[in-house]
Amino acid sequence: MKNIIIITKKRILTLLIILLIIIFLLIYLFTLRDTRNKSVGVTNIDSQTILDTLEKENYKLKGMLGSIVPDGNNILYENHYRYYNYEIPDYEIYDLSTIIKNGNNLDYNVIYNNKDYIRPNYNSDWKNFYHRGWLNLPQHIDNALHKLFIYPQGASSIYDFEGKLAFHEQAKIDYHKYINLLIYNFQVNQVKIYNNQIVLIGTPTRNGSQIVAINVNDIIPENINNKYFLFQLSTPSQYEIDYLYATYYKTDYVKDEMSKDKVEPTYANKVVTKLSDENAKLKQELSFYIPNNDKLNKDKTSKNKRKQIENKQDNSSIDIANNEEIPFVFKYIDDAYIRPIYDPIWKQNYEEGLCYIPTKICKAFNNLYMLPHESTERLTFFQDLGFHEEHTIIENTELSFLIYKFIPEKILIVHNEIHIMGIPNRTGAYIISVDKNKLPNNIDTIKLVTPNSLELDYLSMN
Repeated sequence: MKNIIIITKKRILTLLIILLIIIFLLIYLFTLRDTRNKSVGVTNIDSQTILDTLEKENYKLKGMLGSIVPDGNNILYENHYRYYNYEIPDYEIYDLSTIIKNGNNLDYNVIYNNKDYIRPNYNSDWKNFYHRGWLNLPQHIDNALHKLFIYPQGASSIYDFEGKLAFHEQAKIDYHKYINLLIYNFQVNQVKIYNNQIVLIGTPTRNGSQIVAINVNDIIPENINNKYFLFQLSTPSQYEIDYLYATYYKTDYVKDEMSKDKVEPTYANKVVTKLSDENAKLKQELSFYIPNNDKLNKDKTSKNKRKQIENKQDNSSIDIANNEEIPFVFKYIDDAYIRPIYDPIWKQNYEEGLCYIPTKICKAFNNLYMLPHESTERLTFFQDLGFHEEHTIIENTELSFLIYKFIPEKILIVHNEIHIMGIPNRTGAYIISVDKNKLPNNIDTIKLVTPNSLELDYLSMN
């Protein structure tokens, strides 16, 4: 006898309810699984993006730090030929008096002139182009030691030239027809040529910048392709202010050697947290070399920080005979001294600020320094300049000065100023001292001046 299953309406309703619950439960489970998969995918994408960003930053930070100071423990010195020439010229060099007397006047154009221009000692663009050498500390110091530069031939070279000097004045440079000379802190009034020497005669100034353009055809004959030159800045009294050896080629014979710098990063597979911590340490280390804030991004350039003071005296009208002369003594003399542009001790003490680029450049702009009174402070001061020479003991009763590239001959008191009078020179270092008791109490300015009272450098006592 077969069993008969009787399904009532009540049971049918119960089964439908159970079926609906199962369907909704399955839908929920599938939805939850899909959401989790999407969440994991987004997390993976975000983590990879952060990792890529940190790896690129890590590579750049290491590149910047590695480009600032050279490897090795050798002291580097100012390059006598300024990277334009590496061999001693074989042409005869005449003194300035011969050129000014016998040289021919040379036509020139001043294509840029800003008497108020102040040389920068840092530009935030330098860290973005570290791979092109824009952060190299020795080269920045070498540049800061000079006032005379020659524009290179080629747009790419000009880009680097202006970038390293942070000179962005939008001057229109024609390197095909003209030799273009960039000059700081000097106003050119006349140009003379004599054989291989070109002398730009004018007056030293505290600030200012000029670009002087000389027609290539006026100085290089038709039958030759290039010529060696010695360019000199000179006062009318024949005191050399700066110089530059250079070889210049006619544009038609200049080979295009532009090369594009490519940076091919090789990234390591690091954990995001570890990489982030490493980058933070690199940024901290980099802050001992360059400014590491956003303030300079508004005004990209940091200017020369030696205190700007009013030039109260008309030096050209000073009667030397009517001013008191103060005796002084030499504590150190070396006429042949060459300034270092890098000292390994700077890198060893970078946390003390000895490798901070804006400060190093600012110090290199000047040749006159007042020495600290305390011996320990004086030692740090000398280390900062790479000066390790033995010198006579400096007494507490003395006011002492370190002077580069200038031979002191006498000291005069002119109103409330000390005028150290002497002759500018291409090389040399001197420490001189005066008795404080023989100085007036109201001295506020120290100056280096030529025998005809042209100011070459100054510093404030305040």
